[in-house]
Amino acid sequence: MDDMALQDLQLDNPFWAFSGSAWSSQTLREQLLHAQDSGHVVNLLLFAVWCSREGLRPSNWQAQHWHDWRLWQQWHAQHTCPVRAQRMQLPREGVTRPLYQSLLEAELASEQIEQALLYRYASHFEPIEASAKSLLEENIATLLAQTALNASTLSKQVMAELVALLEGCQQ
Repeated sequence: MDDMALQDLQLDNPFWAFSGSAWSSQTLREQLLHAQDSGHVVNLLLFAVWCSREGLRPSNWQAQHWHDWRLWQQWHAQHTCPVRAQRMQLPREGVTRPLYQSLLEAELASEQIEQALLYRYASHFEPIEASAKSLLEENIATLLAQTALNASTLSKQVMAELVALLEGCQQ
């Protein structure tokens, strides 16, 4: 991935702020981490909720904007996943604690870049008139299909927490 692809990224963006706020819910955080352990990409689940809240449907994708999606896929596979894998192999305590913490910080920084790529990608979506809840189900199905997963692999608890997050945003 060349530096030019990352130059105009907005790291501090509304999607990043939304995710930080959502992550403050311990129940949601635990459910999302469980989903991550099952192979789901937390950033895509949060992106589905954020897009639904904003009235955006990723299935409105146009071929000329796939470049941003492919950049996200590359970044996730080449940077975020390897850092996470290294971190997960280390004990959290003892002599490896400083390294574990450093990798956790690097993983978070990598996820922020992922979210900036997704945010830039969302800038190409056209807003639509639809209920946020119906959009959420559609958005999750669309985004998970792009990762060879499907919405049926999400636990009912995770789905309920995502719906609750969306509903909490609308109050």
